[in-house]
Amino acid sequence: MKKAKDYAALYKASNNKPEIIMEIFQEFHGEILDLVDTRGAATTRSIIAILKELNIKWKAFAKKAGTGVMENGFINLIKAKYPFLKDDLAAEGL
Repeated sequence: MKKAKDYAALYKASNNKPEIIMEIFQEFHGEILDLVDTRGAATTRSIIAILKELNIKWKAFAKKAGTGVMENGFINLIKAKYPFLKDDLAAEGL
């Protein structure tokens, strides 16, 4: 798994192209799947914990990347991809 600074460097190396953000999101999504598998996350609560962890990482990436990356971009994309999690995410303040 990459660190936030690695994702920021990848974004900056692309000359801040918006398309790279979706590629980075796909990598984050892969991290979700890896963490769910590694940790044996089988409940909504455990998956929400992973999403919270990666949301913090995304926010760090957004800050390091500078302009063009929304700090709430990760969680917004998760809500769009998995609408059934919206209420659970809202209950966690996400």
